[in-house]
Parts: sequence; structure tokens; C-alpha cells
Amino acid sequence: MVDAINSFVDQLLGVGNDAQVILKAVEADPACAMANAQVGAFYLFAGGSVALTKAKSHLKVAKSYLKRANAREKLYVAAIEAWANRDIAQAIAHHEALAIAFPRDLASVHLAQYHYRNFGNSQRMLVIAEKVFAANRDNPYMHRMLAFGLEECHRLAEAEEYGRIAIALKRDNRWVHQLLTE
Repeated sequence: MVDAINSFVDQLLGVGNDAQVILKAVEADPACAMANAQVGAFYLFAGGSVALTKAKSHLKVAKSYLKRANAREKLYVAAIEAWANRDIAQAIAHHEALAIAFPRDLASVHLAQYHYRNFGNSQRMLVIAEKVFAANRDNPYMHRMLAFGLEECHRLAEAEEYGRIAIALKRDNRWVHQLLTE
């Protein structure tokens, strides 16, 4: 189950083609609140009414197991549930709280950036990446997220610098390659 969750996060952050790997986590442990919430996120990214129904179904399961969940998992479930309920401001508030309490949760930071971008708030995309950067200097995805925020704020030279660091840390980093070729 942990391997499937880690693979999903890697797919999410690396813009991979195998995000459905998260379904294996729920198969391995149907009572895992985090796995069910991440399956919910997987379906919410897909969009559409069928995907929303599936997402809400997994979130209902996740909520039923929150007694066993830790603080991070509870916040994550709340963030995804808010997204499913189209309360994006609340989803962002939960992701911001996760960034403060659990700065190494880059999946949550990624989702915050996703929501900020959809709201057209480039500055907040950058701020949340900067907020967690110190805790993640060694992570290529962190450099990519910082580069993305910088690019959205039209700070292109800095974005390119962080993008090149991201590629140096992890050569197969699709999002950064796209960023540097735009």
C-alpha cells in the first residue's frame, strides 16, 4: 500500500502517465483514509460527474476511518473533500495548513498550486512553494514547483535557474522540460 501511495505521489509530481497506481493502495488497504482521499483526488483530476461520484464515494470511506488517521491525513482528507464539494477556498486553506505543519508533503503543495493556478493567483503559487522550500531543497519536484511559481509570476530567468536544478537532480522531470521549452 505504501509503495502505491508513493508511486502515485511520484506520478502526480512528475506528471506521469500511471497515476491510477493509487487504486492499488485501496485494494491493499481499503480502510486507509489517505489512500481513499488520494483516489478521490485522482478522480477529481479526471473531472466529470461520474468521476465526481467516484471521488465522493472514496471520500466517504476515508472519512469513516478518520479515527485511525493522524493529523496530516485528517487535513488531507478535509482538503480533498472541500475540493469535491467545490469549496476551493477551503481546500486551499487546508493545503496551506498542511504546508505549515507538514512542509514535506509536496503532493499537498502541488494541489495548492493547482488550485491557485485555476484561480489565476500566480503570486500564491509562488508563495506556497517558497514556504516549504527550505524543508525540500534536495527534492527535484520542489525545484520544479518553485520554477513553476516563478514562471507564472513572469520571473523567467529565476524560473529557468530552478528548472535547471530540478533537471540536474532528476533528469526525467517532464514538467520542467516542458517549462524550459516554452
